[in-house]
Amino acid sequence: MRSSKAQAVAEKWYGERAYASSAEVWGIHSKRMGGAARLWIAAALCAIAVTLAGCVPSAPPTPPGEPPRTVLSGTPPPASPTAAPVASPVPPVTPAVPRLTPPPEPPATPAPNGWQRVGLAAQDLRAVAADPANPRVLYAGGALLSGSIDGGRTWQPLRAVRSLQALLVVGGDLFVAASDGCARGTRAPALRSGDGGATWQEIGANLRSIAARPDGSALYAAGCPGILRSDDGGREWRTVASATGREGFAVAVSPVQPDVVWAAFVSEGGGVLVQRSTDGGRTWQRAEPSGELWAPAMLALHPRQAEILYLATRNGIWRTADAGGTWARAEQGLEATRRVEGAVTLYDVAAVLQLADRVVLASASAGVYTSRWEEPSFARLPGALPLTRDLALQSGAPPALLAATADGVYRSPLR
Repeated sequence: MRSSKAQAVAEKWYGERAYASSAEVWGIHSKRMGGAARLWIAAALCAIAVTLAGCVPSAPPTPPGEPPRTVLSGTPPPASPTAAPVASPVPPVTPAVPRLTPPPEPPATPAPNGWQRVGLAAQDLRAVAADPANPRVLYAGGALLSGSIDGGRTWQPLRAVRSLQALLVVGGDLFVAASDGCARGTRAPALRSGDGGATWQEIGANLRSIAARPDGSALYAAGCPGILRSDDGGREWRTVASATGREGFAVAVSPVQPDVVWAAFVSEGGGVLVQRSTDGGRTWQRAEPSGELWAPAMLALHPRQAEILYLATRNGIWRTADAGGTWARAEQGLEATRRVEGAVTLYDVAAVLQLADRVVLASASAGVYTSRWEEPSFARLPGALPLTRDLALQSGAPPALLAATADGVYRSPLR
């Protein structure tokens, strides 16, 4: 009580006699107040003088119930684990702790895996395709066919497909090749959709592969009847090549000479036969390498030179530069996998893809490889993939490879 009364007297005096010196004030009123009040006034006057002089301020009065606060110059001691820091009411002239500028962010590092999944996780896919005219439109499927119109960010189921083998997009139309094989006596329908999968038309049955002329004026399909051709978008087909006891397995059309068509046939025992036509399928000549070839068989044609072709089979990769007159193995850089068949080293080929500057080969279990057309030597693309069954090119900037795997669709930019 005594201290509070003294404080009130001091405040009244300071308002009336602010012009007086601190010594005079102390002399006049020291007799009227107790020791505690005199100490409080001295502290207040000292704080005012120090602040006006630009020195380090004293700590503000501590509110009742809080521990005393301390303001130190120089480097502050480590913060108490329980006490929250309290800012000084008057900023010091020189900061006690210098502010540090954070270092710049390091440049982005590419992911070690060049392949990134873009959808349909946990789905066992058999085929993938992209619309050449619109890279945002993608299709992929296994037992269920799905489509995407935003580059793979979201997918919508389109329909169930029995024994899906291949997908092809030509002029905005989607073609679905499906086959149960020729020996089972069952029928897997091949399909066409001109509206992104909203409606469907059946265009045949038991087809393994579909290819198109560069301008889309003719389609070719490989299946149980042999090699078929359609000139009306798949509504009607006619057989242009057949081999007794063999199934049409793969067909490819030259991008630079559309009348040049290659076809691969597979026998019931798994042997491969290759034929070539230079007149759009009216006549054919055998053109496979010598020796035994084992199914499956896949074809990739050079985009600018119709005489250059890659043939991928289960027991080797071959290349011809003279339209099948001579063949040479093209396996440098490939990793082989072992199979039980005769204890022979076999190349577990799942898909081949022809690009403008290179050929791409997918091994089902050993990754994806590329080779420049002029340099028949393969190099493995970085990153691992689940079991892979098909490849497709997604146009755009930059273009990218798409892979249909046992765990969804994966994408890797082309460099």
